[in-house]
Amino acid sequence: MDAPITDEQYKEIDGAVKLSARQAMIGRRLMPIYGPLGFGKQSVTFDVVTEVGDAEVNFAWRPGASEDIVNLTRTTKAIPVIQKAFRINARSLASSRTVGTPIDTVTARSAAYKVAKQEDAIILDGYAADGSNYDVDGLYQAAGNTEGTAEDFGTATNGVAKMGLAMAVMRTDSIFPPYNVVLHPTQYGEIVNHVLTNTAVLERVVMEQQIGGGVILESPSLTAATGLMLAAGDRGYFDLAVGVDITTEVEELSLREGRDLFGVVYECLVPRIWETNGVCTLTSI
Repeated sequence: MDAPITDEQYKEIDGAVKLSARQAMIGRRLMPIYGPLGFGKQSVTFDVVTEVGDAEVNFAWRPGASEDIVNLTRTTKAIPVIQKAFRINARSLASSRTVGTPIDTVTARSAAYKVAKQEDAIILDGYAADGSNYDVDGLYQAAGNTEGTAEDFGTATNGVAKMGLAMAVMRTDSIFPPYNVVLHPTQYGEIVNHVLTNTAVLERVVMEQQIGGGVILESPSLTAATGLMLAAGDRGYFDLAVGVDITTEVEELSLREGRDLFGVVYECLVPRIWETNGVCTLTSI
């Protein structure tokens, strides 16, 4: 009977999983990480401040003068598990044990990619088990601002115009640059292909300069002709609560089950958005 999987073999599989997942992840580049909180942490609770007044200037010490009577909305978010199972053939394991052949990790890497894409979908849009009522609000569903002026990115300079309009909306709520932007791949491809007239500069480059040092990313998790603009950096507007980061667990199956290596790639996380005005949806692009 073959020996159990070795630490080296597990590290080979786990390393392939983590590399594949991180190459595919977009959403977690947009928000700070809170955690890890542990596998047993099934929900997180936080307060949303719905109204805060301006700071005061006084020449005398008046510590209570600027205190708000604020509406703290207590919010509890369940932390879902994102998971995808895989198998590695028993003969691949046997070859690795006997002659040191690298394990065929293609199924594990594919599982990691699927978990990463589902993570992006939850962060950027949310999750609705029934397809319509959202159990988890992602950035798009939770956004407190929107910019809906028709600016088709198929026409050069419309991307630059849309950034200006969206930035004006954000500034109205005192959300200042830098910003990050996420677009559907169709709209991202359009701004990458446009060279602005008489400048020899890509439209995407000009847009990145507009948003003050943030990044413009693409993700199929957004619907075509839509996008997101959100405050860049850790400014206390939102975060990603992580129970367990991307993890791999494996076990060898019995002889009756083929002695394959069965594995699961999983993670537990949920986005938390306190300041919804820090996120603006972009439509009609």
